[in-house]
Amino acid sequence: DRILIRSLGSLRIQRGAADGPEITITRPRQKTLLGYLVARIENPPSREQVIEALWPESDPEDGINSLNQSVHQLRRVLEPAYHDGDSPQYIISKVDTVRLDSTLVRTDLQQFRALARELDDGSSNQRVVARELVELVGGEFLAELIYEDWAGTFRAAAHAEIHEVLSRLTDGNWLARFPDLGLRAAVRLAELDPYDEHACLAMARCLQAT
Repeated sequence: DRILIRSLGSLRIQRGAADGPEITITRPRQKTLLGYLVARIENPPSREQVIEALWPESDPEDGINSLNQSVHQLRRVLEPAYHDGDSPQYIISKVDTVRLDSTLVRTDLQQFRALARELDDGSSNQRVVARELVELVGGEFLAELIYEDWAGTFRAAAHAEIHEVLSRLTDGNWLARFPDLGLRAAVRLAELDPYDEHACLAMARCLQAT
């Protein structure tokens, strides 16, 4: 089965589809590893980069052991009956890289980007696409890993990307056509950053338009 990883808000995994059964991760180390691989899903890291980010103070041998154990344990979470060579490897660990299998794993941020492209293309029902896009933003990117040093850069980049897309729904032609969606988008922006002046002004414009 394919799995969907939700990274906007609480880190959650759903098997099969967006409404499929949820896979629970309880151990912080496994959740941190998954979060890092999600952040790097478009740019898979080397094994050394994973160790440096997650276990920066470990000596090389301990870092390698920690990574191997964490990968194996996370595989067992994603596939309880996991056996090397017989089960789908949602996490591909090679001599040089560690990455999520793009043929089996998709993230909500990837879905967000795909919907944004579909919105720009204009060939689909724009109201439906915009609603799906807004609803995907369930909170901050990797919110549970806010205290991880490596996560800040990825969070800032993801929020800037989301901000650019949602801001378009709160102004101009979009606001005139779909003020209710504009208001939802503005609220999502304010949830990402309550001190975002643009989001506050956008909410006011959308409320006036409705």
